[in-house]
Amino acid sequence: MSVPPVKSHSASAARRGWTAALQAVLLALLLLVGMGSPMALAAPQVSTGTAGTLGIAPPDVSAKAVYALDMTSGAVLYAKNADAKLPIASITKVITALVTVNHVGLTEQVTIAQKDLLDPNSTFTKMNLRAGDVLSVADLLEGLLLPSGGDAANALARYVGGKLANTTDGNAALTAFIDEMNAYAKSLGLSESYFTNVAGDDDQGAFSSAHDLAIIGSQLMKNADLAWMVAQPSMQVASQNGDPYALTNTNKMLQSSDPEYDPNVVGIKTGSTEGAGASVLLARKANDGQSTVILVVLGSTLEYDENYTIVTDQRWADAASIFSDMDQRFTWTQVDASSFPGLQEQLAVWGLELHDTPVIPLDKDATFQLVVPPPGSDQQGEVVIYSGDSELASIPVYASGTAGTGG
Repeated sequence: MSVPPVKSHSASAARRGWTAALQAVLLALLLLVGMGSPMALAAPQVSTGTAGTLGIAPPDVSAKAVYALDMTSGAVLYAKNADAKLPIASITKVITALVTVNHVGLTEQVTIAQKDLLDPNSTFTKMNLRAGDVLSVADLLEGLLLPSGGDAANALARYVGGKLANTTDGNAALTAFIDEMNAYAKSLGLSESYFTNVAGDDDQGAFSSAHDLAIIGSQLMKNADLAWMVAQPSMQVASQNGDPYALTNTNKMLQSSDPEYDPNVVGIKTGSTEGAGASVLLARKANDGQSTVILVVLGSTLEYDENYTIVTDQRWADAASIFSDMDQRFTWTQVDASSFPGLQEQLAVWGLELHDTPVIPLDKDATFQLVVPPPGSDQQGEVVIYSGDSELASIPVYASGTAGTGG
């Protein structure tokens, strides 16, 4: 069964030009066919077409930006400053991982160079690689994604970038890798992301948005190998000569001994710097495990002491508050023509039908609007689902009798 795609920034805007003119006609026609109460006809305003108009406002949180996407249906649950360009710290390593698996195999072997290593006294997270060790790409990806190893990011970028640029020069390889990060982001249609380094170090020229990171997170979760890695609370890997590397995931919601533990969370990646604040990209199962929600929390309150130890970290409380609200508010429902009072009648008036009946998270305030393109238009109609004035999802509609014909 096909499902609605992730909402694009221009999807809602495309409706505005022809929706208003049709609403009066639709109202008259529906009254002629004897539709029910006027309340059933009331439709929210068509959204403006920016990511921020999709999804309801989250609970009160410290985060600068929030975006929650039902990966299975494409429905947007929550949004706050979703298009804001913000530093994302080590969440950058998610796209580093994606570029890596797009270009090299997991079993390929990488010899660690001195240049890959981080200062052992630095506060940056590391896998604690040793120069001369040989590890597989898979081992390095696990060191990148669990303990958030900046040294693993360096090694992968040098190795993969060298292949991309056909060079052994480390600087040229790094440049080629970063160029590929930005090319990959562009291929995903991400207009609010730009990368200048592979580990997420603070840099005024590097940024992404909550909206873009939800798409990046969805891409990672579609890769079975990477999705398995980010779900591991801890693991141990070894280099070719047997040197062990113990890896502990920085995602507290995966740690059963941690107060922040959530048994439904299955990944993905943390990020924190003074510039970015406390941020996290999470994947959480919903709908009895049948659906996956991607939650992005950026710029939550973060405070360090004089030893650069974190003493205040609000991202976990922010995420838990959003998940709690989600569990109470939304019910995953298979939507068909009978799901909303009046929808079946409106479809009949226009000679339209639903081919897909996706499972979508709905709240008790959910309403719909049937959007019908003008005659002769090549636009496709849709049923837009709202919570209050906020758009959650849309389902395409087709001419009646075309089911199974591809039309």
